[in-house]
Amino acid sequence: MHMEKNIKTYFTVLLAIMISWSCSKNPSENNDNFLKPTAEVKEVISKAVEGTKTGAQLAMMKPHSIDQMKKWMPLQYKDFVLDSDSFVEFGEMSRISVRYRNSQSPEKTIFLEFVDGAGPMATVLMGMVNLKLGKEFEESSNQGYLKVYTRKGVTVYEKEISDPQASVLEYALQDRFYFLIQGEKIPTSELWGFADQLDPSKIK
Repeated sequence: MHMEKNIKTYFTVLLAIMISWSCSKNPSENNDNFLKPTAEVKEVISKAVEGTKTGAQLAMMKPHSIDQMKKWMPLQYKDFVLDSDSFVEFGEMSRISVRYRNSQSPEKTIFLEFVDGAGPMATVLMGMVNLKLGKEFEESSNQGYLKVYTRKGVTVYEKEISDPQASVLEYALQDRFYFLIQGEKIPTSELWGFADQLDPSKIK
C-alpha cells in the first residue's frame, strides 16, 4: 500500500509548479493571465526542458489519450493480472497508473505509472526526469542498493531493498515516455521482465 501512495504523491513538486502558474491574485479578474507562469517558474521550466533533446517539438505534439493508453497496457504478464479497478487518472495530463497483482501469490504486486510526455505540461515533467537521471552513480548497503546507469541505451534509476522486499525502476524512452514501475515482494530481475514488454510505439 505504501508504494501505491508513493505513486500518487510522486509529482507533488511538479504539481506545485503547475499550480503556481496561476499567478494572478484573482484569476477571474484577468483571464488572460490565468495559468501563465511567473518569471521564476519560467526559469525552472526552461532549465528542466533543456534536458530533453526534443523539448520544443514535444511541447507542440498531441499526446495519446487515456483510453489509448489503457488499451495498450497488457491485461496480464505471467501470473500478474491487471486490476481494472485500480486505474488512476491525473486530470488533463496524459498520465495514468495501475496495479497488477499476482494471482498465485497476492502479496506480489506491480504498480505501473506511465506518462506520455507530449504537450506543454508533460514536457516539463520529462525535463525534470532527465535532470534526475543526468548523472550515473551507485550506492549499496546490507539492505539493498540503488543506482543510475545505462541499460540497453536507456538511462535507468534502479532500486532494490531486501526488508521488506521491494524494487523500483524509473526511466524515459525516446525523450517522451516516462515509466515508474514499483514491485512489492519482487526483485528487480523479475520487474525488468515486466518492463521489457512495455513498448509505447505500439500505442494506437
